[in-house]
Amino acid sequence: HVRSRRQRQMCIRDSYKEQSSQQVNRLQTEYQTEKKEAEIASLSQQSSIQALEIQQKNQAIIIGIVIVLFTLIALYFIYKQRESKKQQSQTELEQRFLRSQLNPHFISNALVAVQSFMLRNDSESAAMYLTKFSKLMREILENSRKEFIPVEEEISMLTNYLDIHKLRLGSFDYSIDLDENIDPEVDTIPPMFVQPFVENAVEHGIANISDGVINLKFSKESEYISIEVNDNGKGLAATKNQDHNSLSSTIIQERIDLFNKTLKNKIQLVIANLENEQGDVIGTKVELKVPFGYV
Repeated sequence: HVRSRRQRQMCIRDSYKEQSSQQVNRLQTEYQTEKKEAEIASLSQQSSIQALEIQQKNQAIIIGIVIVLFTLIALYFIYKQRESKKQQSQTELEQRFLRSQLNPHFISNALVAVQSFMLRNDSESAAMYLTKFSKLMREILENSRKEFIPVEEEISMLTNYLDIHKLRLGSFDYSIDLDENIDPEVDTIPPMFVQPFVENAVEHGIANISDGVINLKFSKESEYISIEVNDNGKGLAATKNQDHNSLSSTIIQERIDLFNKTLKNKIQLVIANLENEQGDVIGTKVELKVPFGYV
């Protein structure tokens, strides 16, 4: 009987141990499962956070690209608009400048001179005048469209221009001096800047004097070609109120300002009276410095 009781007790203890062991195993399994689920949930949360961060970064990149593209497009249109306005201003200025070169007064004088030669039966002088006049018109129209021309072409136009006036007036002399450092076929300068000052020297300087002299001098100075236009006329005070003179000077200054916006070496202009030792005005001096290039 006692043995039977002990056996039952041992069975109970074994059963209890087995239940305890199973319970422990079950609790450990549940703990491990919960731990893994917690780890999975944490990893899932981290993955969601990373995905959200990546999405936000992608959105920021896309927004940045859109802003950059919009800015570039806006800058392009602004640039094109400014270029268009600049081109329009340049075209308008060139047209005004061309009209000032082909002013009605000069053309009228040319036709009157031809008529005068014809009335005197001097057909040879009339033909020569017309030849030079037509050549000058062609040179003005061709050169006005170019940014730079060889020095020899500028001198050819100025020579032709002065010859026309000399045939008409017949009362002045002129000279054109070229520095030996200048290669007239290779060195290039902006065209049509000198002619208005030569016109002023003729029309408002020496036109009404018997011994008028105009001297042009081309010389090379560092990165510039300097052009001097000297006359022995009345000086600035006597011509400053001339309307056409003022208009030509204004257009020339506008054209210089326009060129200087794109030139590294700026065009320089100085106009002054020539004076003798006693301080008397004996003429006008124009000094124009223009950057030069090469053919």
